[in-house]
Amino acid sequence: MVPVTSRTAGTVDGLVVRQATRTPDAVAVTHVGQELTYAELVSRAGELAHRLTAREVRPGDVVALLMDRSVSFVVSALAVLMAGGAYLPLDRRHPQDRLRWMVEDAGAVLLLTDGPAAVIDWAGETPVEELGPTSGPVPAPRRLPDPPAHPEHLAYVMYTSGSTGTPKGVANTHRNIVDFVTDPCWDPERQARVLAYSPLGFDSSTYELWVPLVQGGRAVVWSPEHFDVAELKHVIARNGVTAAYFTTALFDTIAHEDPTALAPLRDVTTGGDVLSVSALRRVREHCPRTTVVHAYGPTETTVFCSLQPFAPDFRGALRLHLGTPMRHTGLYVLDDTLRPVPPGGTGELYVSGSHLARGYVGRPGLTAQRFLPDPQGAPGSRMYRTGDLARRESDGTLTFAGRVDRQVKLRGFRIEPAEIEAALVALPEVARAAVALREDLPGGRGLAAYLVPRDQTRQAVDVDEVRRHLSRLLPPYMVPSAFTVLRELPLTVHGKVDHPALPRPAAPAEQGPAPRTPLEEKLCGLFAEILQCPPVGVDDNFFQLGGQSLLAIRLGARIRETTDHAVTIRDLFRYPTVARLAAHLTSDTAANRET
Repeated sequence: MVPVTSRTAGTVDGLVVRQATRTPDAVAVTHVGQELTYAELVSRAGELAHRLTAREVRPGDVVALLMDRSVSFVVSALAVLMAGGAYLPLDRRHPQDRLRWMVEDAGAVLLLTDGPAAVIDWAGETPVEELGPTSGPVPAPRRLPDPPAHPEHLAYVMYTSGSTGTPKGVANTHRNIVDFVTDPCWDPERQARVLAYSPLGFDSSTYELWVPLVQGGRAVVWSPEHFDVAELKHVIARNGVTAAYFTTALFDTIAHEDPTALAPLRDVTTGGDVLSVSALRRVREHCPRTTVVHAYGPTETTVFCSLQPFAPDFRGALRLHLGTPMRHTGLYVLDDTLRPVPPGGTGELYVSGSHLARGYVGRPGLTAQRFLPDPQGAPGSRMYRTGDLARRESDGTLTFAGRVDRQVKLRGFRIEPAEIEAALVALPEVARAAVALREDLPGGRGLAAYLVPRDQTRQAVDVDEVRRHLSRLLPPYMVPSAFTVLRELPLTVHGKVDHPALPRPAAPAEQGPAPRTPLEEKLCGLFAEILQCPPVGVDDNFFQLGGQSLLAIRLGARIRETTDHAVTIRDLFRYPTVARLAAHLTSDTAANRET
C-alpha cells in the first residue's frame, strides 16, 4: 500500500508517488542484493520525511546528504523532497573544509548521514543526524507531510568550480527536473533499468535516479570503490541494465579497453567534454544493437539540454555536433550585441527554456550576469550564457568551438583554474601562480600548475607540501598533476598571463632505484608506456607521476594482457609503486600456489 498523499505530478516526489500507486510491487531500486519496491521506497521515504518535518525541515530548506551510493541515498533524497526541502549531495572524497563551506553557503538546516554522526566534527552549527538502516520491516503507510512542494520550489543544490576562488551552488527546481525527466527522448522500455553510479554531487545522478523512477523503471545502484571495466561488464550483465551515462573520458576508456561491456545496453549517453569519433566508431562496431547518444548541457541547464543520437540503423558519417534541443529548450548562437550569428559564423552559445536553473545560491550578482532576459522569448523568460563558443554550420547544426573564458573540462568535471590559483597564492611561499590544462603531460591531458616563489633568492617551493595543501582544500580532480617553479610568469603586452607561453612541465629529473626482478622490469616499462614518460624507478608513485583513475584502468588491462597476474584497479591504488605492486603480485601468486 502507498501512503495517502495529495502530491502533484508537477514535482519529482509527486511523480514517484504516482508511479508507486500504479506499480506498487515493481522493483524500484537495487543495490548489492537489496531491493525496494515502489511501495516500499515511498513508505520508507515517507517515514523519513515525517522525521525531517519533526526536525523542523520546511519547504525551501536545504538538507545536506553525506552518503555513499546506496539505497539509503535514494530513500533520503526522496524523503527530503517529500518534506518540501531540497537536497545537497556531498562527496566524502572532498576535503572537510570544502564540505563545511558548501553546507554553510547553501544554508543547510540539517546534515543527514548514513555513517556515525559523532565523527562529523566539521559541520559547525549545522545539526547532524544518522539515517539508520533502510532494511528491516517496512513502516506502515501514512499520509505524507503537508504542505507538499510546489513545482517552483528548490529541489537540489549542486556545486561547481567557481572563477572567484570558491565553488558556486547551482539551484535547480522541481520544474527543471520534471521537464528533463519527462522529455519524450527517454523511452520507458529503453530506460527500464538505468545504472546509477555517478558521484552524488555530479548532475548526471539526476538522470540516473529520477528518469527510471518517474516512469516505472529501476535504478540499479553500483558503488565501486574504483571504476573497473571488467566489473562494469559484470554488473550490466547480472542486473540486466538497459541504459547508462558515461563521461566522454570514461566512454573513451571503455571503448579502448572492452567496448563489448556496453553491448547489452539499449542506450548509452555520453557527454561532458569533446567526444572521440574513433571511440564512438569502436563502440558502434562492437555494440550493433545499442544507440549511442552524444549529449550537451551545463549543470545550470539541468544535466542535458541537447542530444545527438546515433541509432543502430544510422548510416551517415559520424560527425559530432551539439545535437537537437530537448523539449521546451532552445539554443542560440549570438554575437557580442546578442544578435544571431549568420551561417558559418561563430558566437557564444546561450540556452533558453524550462531547463534553466533558478540561479546561484546567495549570488544574485553572478546570477544576473549569467541568466539574462531572453530577447527571443516571452516576457520574463531567460537564457543562460554558457561561456561556450559554437559555430553555426551552413546546414543549421551547431558545433563546439571552444570557450570565451578559461574554464576547462577534465574527465567530465568543470574546472575554473582561477579557483586553484587562489588556493595556491594563499600559501605564504607562493607569490604568483597560474594553472593550465595541457595535453603534453605524462599520461596525457591534465592540469599543470606554475609557481613563482615569494623568496626570489632561493627560487624554491616545496612541491610536496603544495600538493598536500591543495588536497586539503580541493577535490582530487582539481589537484594539478604537474608543478613547475618559474622565476616569473610570462606576460602579454597587456600585463596578463600569457598561457600559450607557459613551458611544458619537465619530467621528473630523478629516477628511483632500477628494477631488480623480471616482474619489476616489466612493470616499470608498463608504467612508462601508460604515462608516456621516461623510464621510471621501482619507488616512483604512479599517481604522483601524473596517473589517475582512467589511466589506472588502462595500466591494469596492460598488466593482465602481458603477464600472468590478474591485477585489479584496487591493487593499483593500494600499491602505486612498482616495488609495492610487484611484491603484492608475487606474494599473491605464491599464496595461490600453496592453496
